[in-house]
Amino acid sequence: NIFFNINENIFKIGANLLTTNFGKFLIISMCWSFSFFILNEIRHLAWDFGFGFDLKISRVTGILTILLSFLFAALLFIFGGRLFNEHLNKKMDIFKSKLFGFATFNDMVYLELFLYSFKR
Repeated sequence: NIFFNINENIFKIGANLLTTNFGKFLIISMCWSFSFFILNEIRHLAWDFGFGFDLKISRVTGILTILLSFLFAALLFIFGGRLFNEHLNKKMDIFKSKLFGFATFNDMVYLELFLYSFKR
């Protein structure tokens, strides 16, 4: 309980930041960088096997990597957030049912703040 009391203000600042447009921009930027990294590593793996060294193929795969990374980032942001929220809500319902009768009111408020921070 001490952990929650010390970090309550910091948590509120972080939760409020992630629900702003700038926070969503940060989340989308992380989704894009992850997507670009994965696709570029697949491209480099093909190079390690000796494919795609031709200049024309290299440029096409580079452009495809950039374009597909934006597409995958959008899909990850849209569907990943929905799947994460559904999974998180199920886990938190189980957690709340286990805590019923043992949790204080403050603990339930912190859980609700935690859930709210992931809503888009």
